Amino acid sequence: MKKVSLKPNTARLKKWVAALESGRYRKYTGCLEDIDTGKVCALGVAMKVYEKETKTSLPKKAWGRYNMPQTVSSWFGLDITNPKICVVVKGEKVCDNISELNDVGAEINNQLYRMSFKKIAKGIRSTFNIK
Repeated sequence: MKKVSLKPNTARLKKWVAALESGRYRKYTGCLEDIDTGKVCALGVAMKVYEKETKTSLPKKAWGRYNMPQTVSSWFGLDITNPKICVVVKGEKVCDNISELNDVGAEINNQLYRMSFKKIAKGIRSTFNIK
């Protein structure tokens, strides 16, 4: 059976980008959401947008993972649950999975640069040609 490739849904991706840029969410690393503090990673913000827009509550076990569920990534029109994006840091283009950029940052010349939600949002915007 041939796998059907999805087309990124720019309208939905814009909502994710806007949520990342909004300042409403506090950043977390290591999993999608810290239940005790309510902090989320960049993929966790996508899940919050999905829940709000679809009026669906994702199961608690989905939040302790490293990647967003396939149902969420498919809703955004993405084939994978931890998409790779490109960001520019210190004039250099760095491409990596969103969770890696969120949790670890971008490495250039053996130096690590932390990624804010706004920087990740800019990478999503650029990678998926969102105006």
